[in-house]
Amino acid sequence: MIASRPADRSSCEIIGDKIDFLRDVQRIASGYDQYEPLMDDLLDRILSHDECRDYTIKKFEQMLDEIDWDCVVILQFCMHTLKWPTIKEKAAALLAVTDKINAERWYRHVLESFDDNWPDRDLWERYAPSDL
Repeated sequence: MIASRPADRSSCEIIGDKIDFLRDVQRIASGYDQYEPLMDDLLDRILSHDECRDYTIKKFEQMLDEIDWDCVVILQFCMHTLKWPTIKEKAAALLAVTDKINAERWYRHVLESFDDNWPDRDLWERYAPSDL
């Protein structure tokens, strides 16, 4: 793993705020198209602030611990690009021990997003094949 420069706390906090805001927005939105620009913005920010990787991993791990559908959507969208092994490993470990049917489904959805042929990628303009 390549060492990164010390994190600029404000940049990392902005990522955290964007994640929290997205979770709130998803609860009132009526479709993915209403918050996809926010998802793009979040992912672009994560990609441009590698110094916040540890902070963001902790935030994503917390989301896995608190798994609900809103967490799944954000994790899928981001992990399809990021493919961070730490998140994949944690989702697989939680899947192996959960006894909750919904949580099992949600962890499986998160794990599917690591695949280049993720079935839900066409829901998002960012990932939809250009020939659709």
